Amino acid sequence: EPAFLEDGTPIPAQDARRMAYTAELRRVLRDADGIMRDFGRARRLASADQREAILAMYRTCCREGCDVPAYLAEIDHIEPWYPTGRTNLDNLAPLCAADNKWKSRHPDRVEVIDQGDGTVSMRFHRYSKLRPRRWTDRQ
Repeated sequence: EPAFLEDGTPIPAQDARRMAYTAELRRVLRDADGIMRDFGRARRLASADQREAILAMYRTCCREGCDVPAYLAEIDHIEPWYPTGRTNLDNLAPLCAADNKWKSRHPDRVEVIDQGDGTVSMRFHRYSKLRPRRWTDRQ
Protein backbone atom coordinates (compact mmCIF):
# COMPACT_ATOMS: atom_id res chain seq x y z
CA GLU A 1 0.00 0.00 0.00
CA PRO A 2 1.37 3.44 -0.82
CA ALA A 3 1.62 6.18 1.77
CA PHE A 4 0.54 9.76 1.15
CA LEU A 5 2.25 13.07 1.71
CA GLU A 6 0.37 15.94 3.30
CA ASP A 7 -0.67 17.27 -0.12
CA GLY A 8 -2.06 13.85 -1.13
CA THR A 9 0.84 12.74 -3.32
CA PRO A 10 1.30 8.95 -3.08
CA ILE A 11 4.75 7.59 -2.23
CA PRO A 12 5.97 3.99 -1.94
CA ALA A 13 5.58 2.40 1.51
CA GLN A 14 9.35 1.80 1.75
CA ASP A 15 9.98 5.55 1.34
CA ALA A 16 7.40 6.30 4.04
CA ARG A 17 9.13 3.86 6.43
CA ARG A 18 12.53 5.41 5.69
CA MET A 19 11.10 8.89 6.33
CA ALA A 20 9.50 7.72 9.59
CA TYR A 21 12.83 6.42 10.91
CA THR A 22 14.47 9.83 10.56
CA ALA A 23 11.42 12.00 11.23
CA GLU A 24 10.93 14.31 14.16
CA LEU A 25 7.37 14.19 15.38
CA ARG A 26 5.58 17.20 16.78
CA ARG A 27 2.01 17.74 17.77
CA VAL A 28 0.05 20.46 15.98
CA LEU A 29 -3.62 21.10 16.72
CA ARG A 30 -5.82 22.97 14.27
CA ASP A 31 -9.31 24.32 14.89
CA ALA A 32 -12.31 23.78 12.57
CA ASP A 33 -11.15 26.68 10.36
CA GLY A 34 -7.69 25.16 9.97
CA ILE A 35 -5.95 27.75 12.16
CA MET A 36 -3.09 26.29 14.15
CA ARG A 37 -4.10 26.65 17.77
CA ASP A 38 -1.41 24.69 19.57
CA PHE A 39 2.22 23.91 18.81
CA GLY A 40 2.87 22.72 22.35
CA ARG A 41 6.55 23.11 23.20
CA ALA A 42 7.85 22.10 19.78
CA ARG A 43 7.90 25.62 18.38
CA ARG A 44 8.51 28.95 20.10
CA LEU A 45 7.39 31.47 17.49
CA ALA A 46 3.76 31.92 16.47
CA SER A 47 2.81 30.74 13.00
CA ALA A 48 1.46 33.06 10.31
CA ASP A 49 -2.03 31.61 10.98
CA GLN A 50 -1.72 32.29 14.70
CA ARG A 51 -0.50 35.84 14.07
CA GLU A 52 -3.44 36.47 11.75
CA ALA A 53 -5.87 35.15 14.38
CA ILE A 54 -4.28 37.38 17.07
CA LEU A 55 -4.60 40.43 14.80
CA ALA A 56 -8.28 39.63 14.30
CA MET A 57 -8.78 39.51 18.09
CA TYR A 58 -6.77 42.58 19.16
CA ARG A 59 -6.61 46.12 17.77
CA THR A 60 -3.68 47.38 19.87
CA CYS A 61 -0.92 46.23 22.18
CA CYS A 62 -2.58 44.40 25.07
CA ARG A 63 -0.97 46.54 27.81
CA GLU A 64 -3.52 48.84 29.35
CA GLY A 65 -3.09 52.36 28.03
CA CYS A 66 -0.85 51.44 25.08
CA ASP A 67 -2.21 52.43 21.68
CA VAL A 68 0.42 50.86 19.40
CA PRO A 69 -1.53 49.02 16.67
CA ALA A 70 -1.47 45.23 17.04
CA TYR A 71 -0.08 44.80 13.51
CA LEU A 72 3.07 46.65 14.66
CA ALA A 73 3.39 44.64 17.88
CA GLU A 74 5.29 41.45 18.62
CA ILE A 75 3.37 38.28 19.39
CA ASP A 76 4.17 37.51 23.02
CA HIS A 77 3.62 34.45 25.20
CA ILE A 78 1.36 35.40 28.11
CA GLU A 79 2.94 32.66 30.22
CA PRO A 80 6.60 32.85 29.14
CA TRP A 81 7.67 30.14 26.70
CA TYR A 82 10.71 29.35 28.80
CA PRO A 83 10.55 27.21 30.88
CA THR A 84 6.97 25.92 30.57
CA GLY A 85 4.84 28.19 28.36
CA ARG A 86 3.21 26.84 25.22
CA THR A 87 2.74 28.30 21.77
CA ASN A 88 -1.05 28.05 21.91
CA LEU A 89 -3.40 30.66 20.54
CA ASP A 90 -4.78 31.00 24.09
CA ASN A 91 -1.29 31.86 25.38
CA LEU A 92 -0.45 34.53 22.78
CA ALA A 93 -1.15 38.26 22.73
CA PRO A 94 0.33 41.32 20.98
CA LEU A 95 2.76 43.49 22.93
CA CYS A 96 4.67 46.41 21.44
CA ALA A 97 8.45 45.94 21.48
CA ALA A 98 9.03 48.24 24.47
CA ASP A 99 6.32 46.55 26.57
CA ASN A 100 7.49 43.07 25.59
CA LYS A 101 11.02 43.94 26.69
CA TRP A 102 9.77 45.40 29.99
CA LYS A 103 7.58 42.33 30.65
CA SER A 104 10.49 39.96 30.07
CA ARG A 105 12.62 41.92 32.57
CA HIS A 106 9.87 42.25 35.21
CA PRO A 107 7.59 39.19 34.98
CA ASP A 108 6.65 39.51 38.64
CA ARG A 109 5.18 42.99 38.04
CA VAL A 110 2.71 42.02 35.31
CA GLU A 111 -0.95 41.41 36.04
CA VAL A 112 -2.85 39.52 33.33
CA ILE A 113 -6.55 40.34 33.20
CA ASP A 114 -8.90 37.97 31.35
CA GLN A 115 -11.38 40.02 29.32
CA GLY A 116 -13.88 37.14 29.03
CA ASP A 117 -13.92 37.17 25.23
CA GLY A 118 -10.76 35.12 24.62
CA THR A 119 -8.48 38.14 24.97
CA VAL A 120 -6.42 39.51 27.83
CA SER A 121 -5.09 42.86 28.90
CA MET A 122 -1.94 43.38 30.90
CA ARG A 123 -1.41 45.85 33.69
CA PHE A 124 2.19 46.73 34.46
CA HIS A 125 3.09 47.67 38.02
CA ARG A 126 6.09 49.92 37.60
CA TYR A 127 7.07 49.61 41.24
CA SER A 128 7.36 46.27 42.98
CA LYS A 129 4.48 45.38 45.28
CA LEU A 130 6.95 43.58 47.53
CA ARG A 131 9.18 46.59 48.03
CA PRO A 132 7.16 49.77 47.62
CA ARG A 133 9.08 52.87 46.76
CA ARG A 134 9.96 54.85 49.86
CA TRP A 135 10.28 58.58 49.91
CA THR A 136 12.76 60.08 52.30
CA ASP A 137 12.81 63.64 53.53
CA ARG A 138 15.75 65.52 52.15
CA GLN A 139 17.47 67.78 54.60
